[in-house]
Order: sequence, then C-alpha cells, then structure tokens
Amino acid sequence: MTAQNKEARVQRSPKHAIMVLGMHRSGTSALAGTLARLGAAPPRTLMSADQNNARGYWESRPLMKLHDQILSSAGTRWDDWGRFNPSWLASPVAADFAERLSTAIREEYGNSHFILVKDPRICRFFPLWKQVLDEEGIKPKVIIPVRNPLDVASSLHSRDNLGVNRALLLWLRHVLDAEYTTRGLDRAFTTYEGLVADWKAEMTRLGGCLGVSWPKWSPSTELDVGEFLSGDLRHHDSPVPQASSEDELRGWVSSAYHSLLKFVSGPEAEGEMRKLDAIKAEFDRTSSIYGIVLKEQEQISRRFSAELSTQVSREADRAAKLEVSVGQHAQRIGEITTELQHARSELALLTEQRGAFEAEIAGLRVALAEAEGSLKTQSAALRDAEVARASAETQLQLARKQVNDRFKEVAQLTRLYLEAKGAEQRLQAANDEADAKLVAIANEHTQARGLLLEEAQVLEVRLELLRRSNELYAEELARLDNRLAQIQASMGWRILAPVRNARAWARGQVHPGEVGSSFRLLRESDWFDADWYAQQCKDVSDVGLPPEAHYLVVGAAEGRNPSPEFDTRYYLQSYPDVAMSGLNPLLHFIQYGRAEGRLPKPST
Repeated sequence: MTAQNKEARVQRSPKHAIMVLGMHRSGTSALAGTLARLGAAPPRTLMSADQNNARGYWESRPLMKLHDQILSSAGTRWDDWGRFNPSWLASPVAADFAERLSTAIREEYGNSHFILVKDPRICRFFPLWKQVLDEEGIKPKVIIPVRNPLDVASSLHSRDNLGVNRALLLWLRHVLDAEYTTRGLDRAFTTYEGLVADWKAEMTRLGGCLGVSWPKWSPSTELDVGEFLSGDLRHHDSPVPQASSEDELRGWVSSAYHSLLKFVSGPEAEGEMRKLDAIKAEFDRTSSIYGIVLKEQEQISRRFSAELSTQVSREADRAAKLEVSVGQHAQRIGEITTELQHARSELALLTEQRGAFEAEIAGLRVALAEAEGSLKTQSAALRDAEVARASAETQLQLARKQVNDRFKEVAQLTRLYLEAKGAEQRLQAANDEADAKLVAIANEHTQARGLLLEEAQVLEVRLELLRRSNELYAEELARLDNRLAQIQASMGWRILAPVRNARAWARGQVHPGEVGSSFRLLRESDWFDADWYAQQCKDVSDVGLPPEAHYLVVGAAEGRNPSPEFDTRYYLQSYPDVAMSGLNPLLHFIQYGRAEGRLPKPST
C-alpha cells in the first residue's frame, strides 16, 4: 500500500467521541469506567480517585479546570442551578475558549479515533463542545445517564452538604439542558440502576442505539467490568419521586424523571419532549426572575458565616493560649506545693529528733542527780573510813575507785549535754530556713494570682467587645429582616415558595433575614422554656446569647432540649425526614409536626 493510500485511509477513518452527559453523582463515573474497559480511549491526564469516588472519576483534570473557567467567564459555577447565559456563545470570550478547548482535546486524546469524554459540567454548555468537535471532524455519540433524583440529592448531601431542594434544582438544570441541546444527534439514555443490574445487556443496547461497536469486548474484559461494577458502588436507594400539587419543584422533577425513563425504555416520543420543553421554559423563566433574590441572600449568608467563623477561630486561639498559660501557672503552683510539703516533712522530722534529744537529756539529768547523791553517800562513808583507816584500808581503796567511775560518768553526761545543745541549735536553724521558704512560696503565689487576675480582666474586655459585636449583628439582622419582609409581601415571592425553601435550608443553615422570625416564634411558643433552658445549659450566659438564639444556633445541633416537653434527639431520630431537611426540630414541630400528629417526646 502506497503512502498516499495510507493517508487517504486515515482521512476517511471516522472519529467518534462518546460523550457521557449526566448530572453529578448520577453514575457517570461507573458508565465512563465501563466504556474505558470496552475500548473507548480515556484522557491522558485523569483526575485521581478519592474518598468520594474510590474507583476513579474518568475525567480529564486539565479539561475540568478549563470547564470551571468557562463557567466562571459566564458568571456561574458548577453548583449553580441558574440558566447558562445564552449570549455567551456569541461573545469573543467564547471564541477564545473554543480555541483553548480544541488544543486541550488534541493534547488529551492525541490521534485516538474513539475517545471518551465525561464531565457533568459539559451539560451546561454542550453547544460549545459540539462546535469544537465539528471543527475537529469528530462525531459526537451522546449517552445521558438517568438516576433517581432523590438518590442524587442524598449523594450530594453526603459529599458537598447540599440541601435536598438545591440538589434537585441542580439535577433538573443538568438533565434538561443535556436533553435539549443534544436533540438530533446520535444519542441514547440509560439508568444507573440498569447498568449495575445487567451491564452486558445495557451496553449491547447502547451500542445498537449509537451505531457503534465496543472494540475490547472479551471474556477477560467481562471479568474486569464485573469486578468494577460490584454491588458496593451503590450507597443510596430512595423511592421514586412523585408529583405534588403543593410542591412545584417536586412536580417538575417527577415529570422530567418519568419522561426520561420513557426515553430509556422506548422511542423518544414528541409528547414527552413537549413536556420537557414546558418544564424547561418555566424553569428558565423563574430562574431569571427570582434567581438574583436567592443569590443575594446566599451571598449575605456566606459573608456572615465567614465572619462568624473567623471570629470563632480567633477566640478559639485566644482560649487555647490562655489554657496553656493557666496550665503553666498550675504546674508552677504544684511544684511549689510539693516543695512546701517536703519542707514540712523535714521540719516534722527535726521536731521529732529534738523531742528524742530532750528526753535523752532529761534521763541524763536524772542519772546525774543520782550520781551526785551517790557521791555524797560515798563522801560520808569516806569520812567514816578515815576514822577507821587502819581497819578499812581495803574498803577505802574500793570507794576511791567508785568515785573515779562516777567522775567518768559525769564527764560523759557533760559531753552528751553539749551534743544535745548543738542539735537544738541546728533544729532552730532548720526552722528558720523553713519559715523563709514559706514566705517565698507565699510571694510567688501572690504574683501568680495577680497574673491570673490580669488575664481575667482582659477576657472581660474581650467579652464586652463580643457583646457589642453581637448587638451590631442584631441590628444588621433586623434590617435584613425588614428587607426580606418587603420581598415576601410580593406576589413573585409567594409564587416561588419552593425555590425559597430550597435556599432557606441549603447547608442546614437559616437565612440571616429569617433568624428574627424564628427567634420570635420560639419566644412566643409554649414549647420553649427560656428559664428552664438557661438553667439546664449553664454555658448560655457565658456565650452572651439569649436562650432562644442559643438553641437556634448551637443547642439544637448539640441535641439539647428546649423544655421538659420536647426531646430534640428523640424527634430527629424518630423522623429522619426532618433530620434530612436540615430544619430546626422544634421549629418543624411548631409549624408542621404538631398538626401532623408527630410526638414531641417518648410516650410514657
């Protein structure tokens, strides 16, 4: 074969891009990993696996960064459920990103003719990818994974701490945009559940829908894919979402999900597409009208949260330093106390020795008195012996010897007396030294107490500053509450009640503008006993917050009870839907739970 024939054959060889367009946490990684094992070429620079996806994302790290830059240039981000700016594609910025995207595709896939592209962000701006693929001579083959949106919401809550309603909005935005912008292309729909249950049948069906063959299908590949798609991939199994006349968002989600499931099991009916178009049009309209209101509240909440986190961090550092200082002082006091105990023990020993010496001296004095009496008796006998010297010479010599012995005893007693006197003087010196040490220890204790008093004064000043800061935050919250009340009075706000609820409990936090109303609701309720709560939770007065605010911000999260009639932990454990919603348990009971017949505490 000539070189020209080879070149012509290469030019005629089609290039295909298997595009996995699905919402985050919808099984896109499981599908992409299966496609890679069946022969689709993954990108060269893969994102690393982590605790959220232990078997890999199968996404290009450079492309993911470029996609984030594209979203940022259009004023949005990956977790924004608003409509992607339709005018962006006609801007000079889009042309620049198209060139960068084309370069990145060539760098990541080289000359591969059967490439695998996967990143949920592409759902938002697929027309840009379609334009670049056409310019590169690559034909897109689109697979749209569909997963139960409630499972997606649970997975996003576990990974990113997103609220259920916000996650449903993100799911709706991704699937609607992906479905709408890929019409007319070779595409197929699949389910995460179907892929895990019988991947062979599902991949055979997808290949037939797309008109492609999987090049690496073999017995060894089947073993590899079977191990990759083991049952432990699935961590959530929620019920199928149902439409609700009272919840417009749940109605959109349920209708869109059931329409997409019909695309999986059968042909793409025009009636289902019209349903999806109607949902998308209404969703785009409400996103454009009311999205700015929710984003403004989200920015205020993030800023308030960041400031509060910074302040808490500073106070924690300060408390840690004070704790170290107090520990050092306590250690020094312990050392001084130990020294004092040793000095007292030594003093007691010397006192005991002094008593023994005094008793011994008293005994010597008695012996000395007895010796003196004996000496007098012997002297009398000596005088009698002198009269009878001639007859008692032997007795006289014996008497002299006894006298000499008595003198020796006297000398020995004198020496012992002098030694006892010296011991008494040493004991007095030891007493003086112990008194001096006690005085020094007392002085050091006084200095340590002064330092602790100074630290306490500094803490009191800091506490006063925190209280003043809380007053300023309270004024700001009151102003925001008035602003939110004006917005809530409008017809538009009431129409978008589901959207407002979605943002109200995103990340499990209350909007700053709603803190005041929640505070008043607790204060006016018989279910919150402020005096009882303050008595049970001694740290409320230390923080400087009213009992109602302390329960809203801290107490409920720590499982504290607002009154003897309401058990916070029991309520959250008995009603998991309340725990998942992120609502304050007592507020939920006052507003909904009591009317629904839910129990505030265990029945006795």
